[in-house]
Amino acid sequence: MFLKKKKIISASLVVVLMTTFTIPTFAEETDVISESETTTVETTSEEKTATPNSNDTTAETNSTIPEIPEAAVAPELETKSIKSTETAPEEKAATPNSKNITTEPTDIVDVSLFENQQWLIKFTEKATGKTIANTTYEDIAAIKTMQVNDISSLSAFIPKAIGLYTGLESLEICYKRNLSGTIPDEIGNLTNLTYLRLMGNSLNGTIPDSIGNLTKLQTLDLANNAMNSTYNGYRADGLGGAVPESIGNLTELKQLNLGSYSNFTSLPSSIGNLKKLETLEMSQSKLTSVPIEVKDLTSLKSMNFSYNQINQEIPEEWGQLTNLTNFNVECNAFYGEIPEWTYSVPTIRLSKNHLFDVPAGRGMGTTPTFNYLNVDKIEDPTVKANQYDVTAIADELTLPNGTTTFDVRDNLLSVYQTTKAIYFPKATLNTESTLVSGDASGISFDGNNVTILKSGTYEINVELKGLQDKTNMNAQATFKVTADLPNQAPVITLSEDHITINQGSSFDYHDYVSVTDDSDTNINEALTVTGTVDVNTPGDYVLTMDATDSEGLAATSKTLYVHINGIPVITAEDQVITKGDGFDPMADIIVTDEDADIESKVIASGEKMTDSLYYVTYEVTDSNGAKATKTIQVTVLTPANVEPDKIDPSLPVPKNIDPPTNDPKTKIVAKTTPTATKKSNKLPKTGDSTSNHIPLIVGLMALSSAALLLRRK
Repeated sequence: MFLKKKKIISASLVVVLMTTFTIPTFAEETDVISESETTTVETTSEEKTATPNSNDTTAETNSTIPEIPEAAVAPELETKSIKSTETAPEEKAATPNSKNITTEPTDIVDVSLFENQQWLIKFTEKATGKTIANTTYEDIAAIKTMQVNDISSLSAFIPKAIGLYTGLESLEICYKRNLSGTIPDEIGNLTNLTYLRLMGNSLNGTIPDSIGNLTKLQTLDLANNAMNSTYNGYRADGLGGAVPESIGNLTELKQLNLGSYSNFTSLPSSIGNLKKLETLEMSQSKLTSVPIEVKDLTSLKSMNFSYNQINQEIPEEWGQLTNLTNFNVECNAFYGEIPEWTYSVPTIRLSKNHLFDVPAGRGMGTTPTFNYLNVDKIEDPTVKANQYDVTAIADELTLPNGTTTFDVRDNLLSVYQTTKAIYFPKATLNTESTLVSGDASGISFDGNNVTILKSGTYEINVELKGLQDKTNMNAQATFKVTADLPNQAPVITLSEDHITINQGSSFDYHDYVSVTDDSDTNINEALTVTGTVDVNTPGDYVLTMDATDSEGLAATSKTLYVHINGIPVITAEDQVITKGDGFDPMADIIVTDEDADIESKVIASGEKMTDSLYYVTYEVTDSNGAKATKTIQVTVLTPANVEPDKIDPSLPVPKNIDPPTNDPKTKIVAKTTPTATKKSNKLPKTGDSTSNHIPLIVGLMALSSAALLLRRK
């Protein structure tokens, strides 16, 4: 509270009695402070101080009232009385120009916070048994239940002071339709709420994100806030928009009612967090789709999405809702086949959708009412009842000059035949179009839209998605479209603009480029290419593509960058070693390539030809797939001081082999192949990731028992 005068009080007499309570100011703050205020105490009366721009004063206590965002500063404050058992209460600072004002639970409530909403003031006086001039913050916070059904003022709204009622467990303001305005963020302060109903009013705007703070909430009913006062349809405004993601925090929620004349446009995926939800009521709103996460509401017993604008299939995944006893999606634009899981739901309502294969006598009703949201018109049927059909309004269409794209639904009339013909509007239809006759390169399809690429006449077939080829539900139409487009420049398209091929490989730029034109059929012949590519010489090459049609219109040039990847080169010499010496096959080889780590990719293998002759073959493949091989021969000599074993005269004397080339197409073959059976010892590939070499140890213990060994570094 604000006091102009200040009496000096001895510090020894000041005793802290009450908890501080901070109320942030409204956006419209005032600089006016009341000139005087009377304070009454039982033993001693002290005047308190109002100090502009002072800090908040705090006091210790066992009870706290949460702060109310954006609370208003009173331009004028009433005379208040505070009872105290002490000789002097603590001084408090009120700062009219600062964001926060210090209060305490036992302070008289600032009546300006109620924003002149008499319905809330009257309720508070009745609930506390006090006049508002004598009601404290803790009096308000102690109220457990608020039920108001008799609001008569046409200008009534929910003030920000609603956030003061932090002890509320149940809040209900319903039916009279006189409560307007938005739901304030301060509703999120009522964290003890388990029951919240604001249905049947004239609220507008969106649900505040702070609703997610009400984690104890079990019932949330905000329905029927977009119906006008005469009960004859929607108001343009009303509560609606996107339901906030924070609603997924309400994990104790059992009943959620946001429908019955509302303007909600979407549900968040977080709806799937409400594992305890039993009733989901979203009828008569503005939904166009439902998130798949509804499948996670495994406690759900009743789901009502009727009278919306939902344009999707009924998900198979919703079959996980095994507790569902009531499923109502009538009067929407659901399409496709009815999932089998719906057969086991006791009560289903499916009429006025684009559905088929509905179980006989299930979900469609005998005399269904038509859908005010999705129906264009109603008239007596002209074809067999109880079937879908789609008709082309015009058998032939000519597009205006220059028009290249049109919506096929503009030329369709979709109807569901019941006791009367119900015509569905364009917005609820999903189509698939195919070409019946005409140049296939001159037309493209994208769902409901058809784009003409070349002048000409095209016959197309249109079918309603999910309804084609079903007995008695053939929803197809065929019509012709003619377009005379102004000449357009050719278009050059590259499948890739940067390519890499290996040295020596074949290359044809035609594999990467195409040219289209709206009139010239031989436009590819007009393609010109500047630049050359030598596939036998590694390097980078640039090809520039151009084309001009018969009327002189040139295409935008395109550039193809070609990189010729060279084959790795392995340099290694034949080796002569002495029996007993170590041999590292990687010691003296050199590999050159674009890959920096090419040597780590070398694989060496050995083959024994005789006790004194071995072949070592090196193989390497680079990151682009180019492969090279190299074979050397290793001759093993016997030391002079070692008596040689007898040599089998049946073995031919090995001759030198021609050095292999690095051409991957060349097969390495020795000139002379021994006639005796060879023993082949393949060198194992190294598994040591820390070494770039594959050591090979060749030790000869005797000429008759020579062995090729692999040593790893």
